[in-house]
Amino acid sequence: MKFVICSYNRPALIKKKTLLTLARANIPAESIFVFAGADSDADFARYAVLEADGYHVVRAPVGLANARNMVLDCFPPGEELVFMDDDVSGFVAVSAVGFDLATECRAAFDLCKRESCSLWGAYPVPCRLWMADHALKGALFIQGCFFGLVNPGAEYRHELVFKEDWARTLFFWKKDGAVIRFENFAPIQKFRGNPGGLTSIRTLEAETLGATSLLLQYSDDITVRIRKGWPELYFAKKHTKDRLVI
Repeated sequence: MKFVICSYNRPALIKKKTLLTLARANIPAESIFVFAGADSDADFARYAVLEADGYHVVRAPVGLANARNMVLDCFPPGEELVFMDDDVSGFVAVSAVGFDLATECRAAFDLCKRESCSLWGAYPVPCRLWMADHALKGALFIQGCFFGLVNPGAEYRHELVFKEDWARTLFFWKKDGAVIRFENFAPIQKFRGNPGGLTSIRTLEAETLGATSLLLQYSDDITVRIRKGWPELYFAKKHTKDRLVI
């Protein structure tokens, strides 16, 4: 099981956020791979210094989709990969004590194997009041800032810039008949206030383009609603989900 972080132009933030989160979770540095998008040798050098702390640092092409495709190419098919954004500052769990990230991820991949699924994720909102001590299997949105994937190799390519988490969710939901989401823990990510990242280039036009392309491809499976002025996708109500024992 490998932990993978794709990052661009945020070498200080990744140390303060995701790498610190993983260190606090006792994830060994040799299991952590940073794929750093870089426009120049100087840009990459700011990430390369992380190798002194034992992390694997790989120069990646600029663009989240490009970087994530490189991840799939660098590891063999079947490798268990935990993807994280570079600004994850921690996790919230149903139980305030006893949460262990490595144990949860191991259990998630074991459950995927048992249920013949490739993609799993965590609850999308870090609020204990809404969470539950079980997992769900079926038509479920898997957010992009933290998810686990059994490497499909060349079978899947990331293409979209926006709604890429929905594109991945829908592909593996169709392929396997379901995805799995753990409702008992959620990542903490502050979208606003952090420099860089997709939020700095997010536009209504780009979001609409991503949503429209997926609606054309999965017109019978998803719907779109405008929420606070932005297009949001949802699974059609006809699709079900089942509760699984963790």
